[in-house]
Amino acid sequence: MDEINALRKDLDEVRRKQSKAEPGERAADAEAVPQADAGIEQPEGLDALLGAVNAAVEDFSEEIEKYPRIAAMTSLAVGLALGYAIGRQVR
Repeated sequence: MDEINALRKDLDEVRRKQSKAEPGERAADAEAVPQADAGIEQPEGLDALLGAVNAAVEDFSEEIEKYPRIAAMTSLAVGLALGYAIGRQVR
């Protein structure tokens, strides 16, 4: 419990510092932080992504049929990947 309270105090301090910072400083800090998807290669398009997903699902088809939880996890992963890819194309 003490660790949680200590983390809350640290977060409050960071928020106070950020709220006191000028907007120009925040923009400079945001540019200095590397983007999470900067090193990810984008597929040629949704067709390439769907082809890769289809191949992966076919490779694990026996396990997916045998274990329903894997089927659910696969659906979730495919949905997340497609949502991410479509979101990147829309931007």
